[in-house]
Amino acid sequence: MNWFACSLVRSAFLLSLAASSVPAVAEEGPQPPRIVVAGVGTVRTAPDAATLTFNVRGEGPTADAASRALVERREAIKAGIASLVGSVPLRTSDLSLTEARDKACQGEWQEGGRLSQGECAVRGYIANMDATVRISTVDKAGTLTGLVARLGGSDVRLSGFGLTDETEAKRKAMTAAFADARAQAEAIAAGAGVRLGTLYYVNDNQAPAVQEIEVTASRAEPVPSPLVTPPVLISVEPSPVETTVRLNVTYTIAP
Repeated sequence: MNWFACSLVRSAFLLSLAASSVPAVAEEGPQPPRIVVAGVGTVRTAPDAATLTFNVRGEGPTADAASRALVERREAIKAGIASLVGSVPLRTSDLSLTEARDKACQGEWQEGGRLSQGECAVRGYIANMDATVRISTVDKAGTLTGLVARLGGSDVRLSGFGLTDETEAKRKAMTAAFADARAQAEAIAAGAGVRLGTLYYVNDNQAPAVQEIEVTASRAEPVPSPLVTPPVLISVEPSPVETTVRLNVTYTIAP
């Protein structure tokens, strides 16, 4: 079956579907014959934000000692970040403080848990905290990843790139989606031997944005670097951020 025949079949199906459904905004009474299409618009934009995630760890013979070690390491990492990209928020979560026992303590379980004696005596404490930082200097994201690891961050990961403001990208994607819908509707109308009428109904079924990027109002001046040795430069070349808009668009058929 060629393209023209496929278009005629599709047009007939859409027309019958439209005739059996009434949009919420339509008035009561007989509805005009319609063409329903799904328009898709996608734009690609260079990212202007990067997100790093990592873990901060502190160890010590007591809970207080482990907590102080964690705080000192966190502050050193914050100072290192500020020296490279300026002052940015360091978001932390999932703080834990666990007891550390000898590795020989295996399977020594009693009702209520392990007894803190013998091989299972508490040897110290480990404090862990998850941290996230978002920066607007994308070109320094790779270098910052290595720097955070040098300053004591563990499981450091450059987890993604994004846009600080999607407004313009969404506007362009919306325009492209409308153009795609119009082109489809015109092709169907031409294949069916009818004239395309006016825009009748638009439905946007999009889900919320997948990735949220925090925007800071201003950046502080870079602080003097506390590092004796400059960080290793790691260049990154992120892929463009894709913004997609999908619209269900209905047109009338001109008499």
